Amino acid sequence: MDLSPVSALQIMTRNLATTTPNVHVLNAVDKLIAQRVSGLPVVTETHVLIGRFTEQSAIAALDLAGLSDKPSSLNSRSCLNLLIAADVMKPPSLVLHSHSDVMSCTDQLIRKGVSGAPVMASDGTVLGVFSEKSAMQVFIRLCWEQSPCAAVTAWMDDEPGRMINEQTTLPEILERFHQTSFRRLLVTRQGRLIGEITRRDALSAAVTAIRTPLVESQDRADMNGLAYKATVSFWMQHEVPVVSPALNVLSIAQNFIESSVRQLPVVDDGSLLGQISRSDLLRAVQRFFPVPQPAAARPQPLYLSAVAPGREFVTT
Repeated sequence: MDLSPVSALQIMTRNLATTTPNVHVLNAVDKLIAQRVSGLPVVTETHVLIGRFTEQSAIAALDLAGLSDKPSSLNSRSCLNLLIAADVMKPPSLVLHSHSDVMSCTDQLIRKGVSGAPVMASDGTVLGVFSEKSAMQVFIRLCWEQSPCAAVTAWMDDEPGRMINEQTTLPEILERFHQTSFRRLLVTRQGRLIGEITRRDALSAAVTAIRTPLVESQDRADMNGLAYKATVSFWMQHEVPVVSPALNVLSIAQNFIESSVRQLPVVDDGSLLGQISRSDLLRAVQRFFPVPQPAAARPQPLYLSAVAPGREFVTT
């Protein structure tokens, strides 16, 4: 499988939602939610990339609303404690079954446009999550071995930290997202899946609940000349993995596997040209995945009570 001609420049997204370092974090958080992206490249006026403001950055920045005496703690006095998983969870967009082939599951992720999906056993027990990162591992294995076919359970993430119950509070959920690279948490009851919460769901619920103190923090910052702690620059990630325009898709996939990032900026001489997400890469290489075709339906005998014994009709 020769993937060397397919480069970052060919598959990157060019029209990006970005932010600048001196913007108030509330504006950046609102942009994250409105644009439905997990991160915003932070650029200068000349479009030089200097950082990245992510959903995790946004969760940390909720401290501006006075939720805690310590910047690292989200689990103290606030109305957020009144919200629990049952208030925030949604039905999953996609559920995969444990007996499904990993190639079919990868294809479903791409077609549905979701970053991951819960995997369930035949008895309804939730087993784990099959994600874009899992699919990326399948892709790399496919490049080297040509046939990494197996049930999806061989590739899923079964980390128990992904599981929460419906009474888990929103601050606990935010802390879990802040401390891990999880994109979604599975809400279970007696081992059965009853919903899921994405990082964006949790962030959106939190911002809605505490918008007033966040706006007040913005007003105070504006009155004081926009205090540094209230700006994107204070909360953004300063170390950002990047790729060059000429890098091929296999190398890009390896970059994704070796880190927890969901997007890789494409940079040339410091300037931001575009960005590649995991889903961008998977869509670009989708044609190389040998998706199993469903077996053709076999004719089945149709028994009719009015037909004489010993005779049967076959439907096609």
